[in-house]
Amino acid sequence: QKEDLNKEIDQVLKGTGLLGGLMGSIVKGTFGMITGMMASSAADIDRVLQEAEKRLEFQLGPGVKCDAPFQRSYSSSNINGQVSKRVRLACQATAASGITAIAHIDASIDSSGNVDILDLWLDNNNNRGRGGPPHIQGGNKDGDSFRPRGGGGGGVTIIDV
Repeated sequence: QKEDLNKEIDQVLKGTGLLGGLMGSIVKGTFGMITGMMASSAADIDRVLQEAEKRLEFQLGPGVKCDAPFQRSYSSSNINGQVSKRVRLACQATAASGITAIAHIDASIDSSGNVDILDLWLDNNNNRGRGGPPHIQGGNKDGDSFRPRGGGGGGVTIIDV
């Protein structure tokens, strides 16, 4: 794909001389960097969704699958070689039983690529009569119980992990 893009840029700038060659190099480098960042962020989002699916099984039941996020925020910082990424997503989560809920996920990824779910909460107003997720039960990977925050009224269940 990158090679195809480079060929297209070469075709567009063909015959433009030295200035066109310089522009081509700059454009190729910029597009290459952007496509690399997009691929990296997509892989990070997939890893966050996989970790969230594991955690959501405590709430929704086995076989949870998260759809593609309909809302996302992604940031990355590099301070003295230590990369830190922050990912915030909203997506529909569906258990094998058919229970669905909107999952709101806030996660960080450290320099080693470890995903840490900072906050995970469900909005289950979209169940349309199929019954929402059970009251908060179970625990996270460390064995702690999920705790509702702020009363969780209005069909919103908040899971602190």
